[in-house]
Amino acid sequence: MGGTLGRKIFPVLLSAVILYSLTSYAAQTDGVVLVDLGAAAIEQGPPGSSFRQQQETKQEQQAIPERAGKAGSVQETEVSWGVFEITGYCACEICTGVNQFTYWETVPKAGHTVAADLHIFPLGTRLKIDGIIYTVEDRGSSVNDNHIDIFYDTHQEALDSGRRYIEVFRIVEPD
Repeated sequence: MGGTLGRKIFPVLLSAVILYSLTSYAAQTDGVVLVDLGAAAIEQGPPGSSFRQQQETKQEQQAIPERAGKAGSVQETEVSWGVFEITGYCACEICTGVNQFTYWETVPKAGHTVAADLHIFPLGTRLKIDGIIYTVEDRGSSVNDNHIDIFYDTHQEALDSGRRYIEVFRIVEPD
């Protein structure tokens, strides 16, 4: 029975030692530690911050420029994510095949729906592109990295939108 208890306690103690070491190291490196685990990487920030908060803080520090806007009584912040390639798509068979719904299982709407790389912008993220606020509701097989597809009502509108390079802002609401 003592051996079983030791096998249960050892991982806990090892984890505590590692966390203590990372915390000490983080204090010496401005509070950020990157642990490389081969294919996966874990970023540990200041105590009490979530990974999402760390990513938003990181993006806010890189923001060029950071702007604030009002929507009702909630103060929103526009954080620049840089320049993205912007193209258009519609609900026709050429653009989307037979699927008439977005990846988020909504009906796409012009002036509202965009497809983006979900590793960069999760579903539901609000983005300001060329003065219009869109919601990420879709993904596309060719929508990767810094590429965003804006939904249009017709195929001709999607074609007319062309291929543009525009600064994209993420709309961040306070928690």
